[in-house]
Amino acid sequence: MENYETKKADWTHRREYNKAYREANKEHLAACARVYYKANREKILEYSKTYQKAYREHNKEKIAARDKAYYEANKEEINAKIKAYQEANKEEIRAKRKVYREHNKEKIAASNKARYERNKEEIRAKVQAYRQANKDKVNAQRRARYKAKKEAEKSS
Repeated sequence: MENYETKKADWTHRREYNKAYREANKEHLAACARVYYKANREKILEYSKTYQKAYREHNKEKIAARDKAYYEANKEEINAKIKAYQEANKEEIRAKRKVYREHNKEKIAASNKARYERNKEEIRAKVQAYRQANKDKVNAQRRARYKAKKEAEKSS
């Protein structure tokens, strides 16, 4: 037992010594770290990417649960920040969406078609229910379209 206590005291002394050394030589150690990083930047970044990818793959559920808990705890604040960003950058967001839609026109059309095919019966049932619930409104819209079409034919 005495041997353990002696080692424990020695470890404590070493920890304190190392802490004092790091405090006294903070700038020198930071400079050495910068030099090492610059010399080995590519290797460090590659290792970091590999490690991060492996970590994310291994801990998908844990990360998802953490993110969900954070979102639930800060929902109002996050949504307020998103809304503020969207308000401040409306034109930029519109331009990006327009470019995306132009670039991925076929992909979007295929996705919409596939979604419609998957939910065809449900969509038809919803439309039929809406028409039944709003007969007057639907008929008024039909009459307005028919009238506009007739007027367009007369003017041509």
